[in-house]
Amino acid sequence: MMKVDALRTTDGKVFNFRYGDIEVKDNDDWTATFQGVEEQNLVFDAVSSKTPMYFEFEAEGGLYEGRAIVADVDSASRENIVKLESAGNLEKK
Repeated sequence: MMKVDALRTTDGKVFNFRYGDIEVKDNDDWTATFQGVEEQNLVFDAVSSKTPMYFEFEAEGGLYEGRAIVADVDSASRENIVKLESAGNLEKK
């Protein structure tokens, strides 16, 4: 499990969050969970369409890029949790 310090899409959308991490089971099997995400509106369309998006993660081990679907957005809770599921390899940049 790696703590994530910054999250953005490869086309420049930045997400502000309180806490995030990536759990990597295999290069193409990973999930990321973010709590306290402020930009919920940026991911709502992606949740309903299940269209993969390219994300960049700044983490403890460096900068990573991966293709993922937005699996879940829990905006009903106070935590504003967003979960990403891999749709391709996680690559170190």
